[in-house]
Amino acid sequence: MNQSLKVIINKELKRVFTDKRLILTLFVLPAVSLALIYSIIGYIAVEFMQDVKTHESTYVISNAPAAFVEIVDQIEDKAIRVEFIDNAAIEDYKTEIIEGTLDMFVAFDPSFVDKVTDYESGEMPTIMTYYNYGEDYSEEAYQYFVNRLLPVLEYDVLSSRFGNMDYLEVYNLIDGSEIEEVVNKEKATGKMISSILPMIISIFLFAGAMSVVMESVAGEKERGTMATLLVTPVKREFIAMGKMISLSIISTLTALSSLVGIAGTLGLLMLILPKDSGAGLGSLLTIKYTGAHVLQLMIFMLCLVGIYVGVIILLSAIAKTVKEAGTYITPVYMVVMVLSFMNMYSFNVEPLWKYAIPVYGQIIGIKEIFMYQMDWAKVGLSTLSGVVLIAILVAIIAKLFNSEKIIFTE
Repeated sequence: MNQSLKVIINKELKRVFTDKRLILTLFVLPAVSLALIYSIIGYIAVEFMQDVKTHESTYVISNAPAAFVEIVDQIEDKAIRVEFIDNAAIEDYKTEIIEGTLDMFVAFDPSFVDKVTDYESGEMPTIMTYYNYGEDYSEEAYQYFVNRLLPVLEYDVLSSRFGNMDYLEVYNLIDGSEIEEVVNKEKATGKMISSILPMIISIFLFAGAMSVVMESVAGEKERGTMATLLVTPVKREFIAMGKMISLSIISTLTALSSLVGIAGTLGLLMLILPKDSGAGLGSLLTIKYTGAHVLQLMIFMLCLVGIYVGVIILLSAIAKTVKEAGTYITPVYMVVMVLSFMNMYSFNVEPLWKYAIPVYGQIIGIKEIFMYQMDWAKVGLSTLSGVVLIAILVAIIAKLFNSEKIIFTE
């Protein structure tokens, strides 16, 4: 490596790694804060869902048939409190439902049994349901009534009508998806993290680059230290390349720190959540990636961070202050976020040509790594497109650094 280039790289790295405050804010705080914040959010969310599920739902049911009363008496899977009243009206209970003291009011057709018995007449009995869909407890009560209680009543009615429920079956539907030959269990498990991690990685890489690059380029221009660096007997092309390499290293480490925080979130949640929380964390432990997958991921990450650093250096070089650089970079950040979100819910194998699109190609490449669908041809094409764009950015940045009008502030 050229000695001048090494000097520039060492200067930038030394500036960061000898400053305890920068080390704390760039590498330590992101990991710790993300682990704590997301763990607390996850714990609260799971506890909230558990609370809704275990809440004792309250019902007032008018004109309930005897068969339904018997069904309610036999319930064992959920705590519910039911008051059966004849000829009750919703007007008497509307306020309670709105205030949340009553979860649901149900009014069976007064002639429910007669209409069910005389089904050949074609007149269907009605069941009126009233609940507050803005209240979670009320929504849960409704879902339990419709999906758990009414199907049992329907089965009871049909059994008494036809005697043998087998008469109603037209075919047997057998789920064979668990057969090893037809399901890729690794892909099925990795599908969950592949919808989230590529987006997180891309955004964290850009955010990490933005936090250090603007200060290193636009900040030095604003303080006047950039002018001192440029009058040294070092080619400005080496200064541009040195800054890109050093800032890419720092940005990558910053993003990795954030990812460590996300991994720490998983560990903390497994420790603090109850075993029966149903959070689905156990399936993540079955995921196994090889060294090739890790290498592919690092290649894509390095391409992304190189592109991001290059774009941010370019815009920071044009700007006169850090604030102005932030104004230029924010729209680019929005574009990166859009590209990152675009593939969250798409799980189809993308055509080869899409991997040649810088940034987008790397993001879908990361997604397919987690889904065990990546091959080296896609890696090669995506890397080539990324390297070409990085080379173009370096050439443009070098020209900007050679422009006295651009690089020196008035």
